[in-house]
Amino acid sequence: MAKLLPALAGIALLVVMFLPWFGPSEALERSFDEARQITEQFGGPPVVMPDVDQSAWEAFGVVDLVLAAAALSGLGVTAVRLTAAPPVSPLRASALATAVGIVATALVLYRVVDPVQGSGREPGLFLGLLASAGVAYGGWLALRDEERQVGRRRTELNRSSARRSRGRPGRRARSRSSSD
Repeated sequence: MAKLLPALAGIALLVVMFLPWFGPSEALERSFDEARQITEQFGGPPVVMPDVDQSAWEAFGVVDLVLAAAALSGLGVTAVRLTAAPPVSPLRASALATAVGIVATALVLYRVVDPVQGSGREPGLFLGLLASAGVAYGGWLALRDEERQVGRRRTELNRSSARRSRGRPGRRARSRSSSD
């Protein structure tokens, strides 16, 4: 399951980016509620609040591209790890997914604290935070696994070279003496 985590988080991030991330602020909702109360008291046309929900694609300029890159890097690291002869080192793919996932998580966390143009926070924003953190965590797990495998390979190479050198008779260098 750990091998699939970056891909699952990447897919989730891509899907969540189409959900509403930002909506009407509390001040805007209060204003329309007051307008509805006034029309109920004094009459007039019904007050309809406009749809101000924004997905990640609509709300962000460049950040949505970083989020998409994080999602694709999550998918990529899983594909590289499951491929017999990957075009890129699994260690590099894992490092990239971790780095881009961390950047994406930081950018989304910033927007949780400071929403776009003072708008309200919608569920997609929090799901996007979880999904981008999932890409970062999945990339980190993959990176840790790949580093362990590289360490095991080095240990095995050292052991096998030590065995080979023990099996061969050693050559001794002759020292020059004053009689030569």
